[in-house]
Amino acid sequence: MTKGTKYVDGWSRERIAWDQNATVGQKTAVLLRPNTDLIDTVYPETHQKTKWIKSTWQYVGDID
Repeated sequence: MTKGTKYVDGWSRERIAWDQNATVGQKTAVLLRPNTDLIDTVYPETHQKTKWIKSTWQYVGDID
């Protein structure tokens, strides 16, 4: 999901990686716990949800 657009869920504060340019059958939302790189949920998603707020968060493992 390194190519995915990064969002934060406006309600749960979970971080979301979602590739809007993937083909319809391959669009998947990956939700990460707020302060870790642990995956909480993965599900197929064909469109951006309105509660998703565009963000510039970094993967915890990438922060020096």
